Amino acid sequence: MQARSGAVSQAAVTIYNARGNVYAVARPDAVLPALPADAADAALTVGTWSDALLRAMQIRVSQDIKLNGVIIGPFNSSAPYEVLILNTDGSLAERSGNGLTIFGRALVDSGQTDPRSVFVVRVHHAGRGARPLETTIEVAPPNAALVKMGTPAFGPEAVGATPVAAATLSGQGWVVRALAGVNPLWTRSVLVRVGNPHCVTFVSDPRALPSKAEVQKMASQLRGIADACVPSDQAPFERGINLQWARVIGSQKVEARVFERGEGWTESSGTSASAVACAAFKMQLVSAGEISVRMPGGVARLSLTASRQGALDQVVFTGRARRVI
Repeated sequence: MQARSGAVSQAAVTIYNARGNVYAVARPDAVLPALPADAADAALTVGTWSDALLRAMQIRVSQDIKLNGVIIGPFNSSAPYEVLILNTDGSLAERSGNGLTIFGRALVDSGQTDPRSVFVVRVHHAGRGARPLETTIEVAPPNAALVKMGTPAFGPEAVGATPVAAATLSGQGWVVRALAGVNPLWTRSVLVRVGNPHCVTFVSDPRALPSKAEVQKMASQLRGIADACVPSDQAPFERGINLQWARVIGSQKVEARVFERGEGWTESSGTSASAVACAAFKMQLVSAGEISVRMPGGVARLSLTASRQGALDQVVFTGRARRVI
């Protein structure tokens, strides 16, 4: 297993903001001596180097900037590009809409790809035998990217629910006992995997859509549901789960709040917006086509494609990013 040499340099890191999500993009050839040169090896050994990398990132980044994650890559010079998406708790994400939007912009800005190009990114994540998740990105000037999020999967098995979650079917949705225990109004959830696992809870009363202050008050309870670092015998979901609360506010329009595993309250999230759109379709609250999801960090535009049989075939997220550093 070959390791890279050197420490984080100024030129090795760029910072981007995508609708309130802030990610660093770090070149793996100049990150840490302990980081393996191969993306798959790096994913398998994430526990040995993630803390050191996050500390180095925080030193590199202004104290006024709060990172939502680090994109490490590319590990190679041409598509399909091999990358890792490191969460701020040291775990690896399978996919990030905003993160991959940022990665696409970073490739363009560094001259590694053309301003108008389509390429595949292979995201490596933890677990022996785990296959990298492929995502197609289409970049478009001046700062947009279309991220193909793939075909969603629904239900407890799709998100790795354990007996602790006690997800029981109720109409079109699920009742997740751990979540309903936090708020009795949160009993209409859709369990959906769009690369990452998600639990989207629909509410009809605007007061049941939590504010940032309310989420922060119940953060410890929510982390017990969402975070992947919960002891396995107590974990409601095998690898944690991202939580969203949503309500329909108009034709093809949904409002949402996000609590990400390992991160907590999040101003916006591309995969979460995709999950909300897919869940709303599953609940027959929206139809296929163009959908907007409004989050505190901004409005995400998505496109859903359905088969003739009515199943979702593809969800495409439109992201925008601007360079901060």
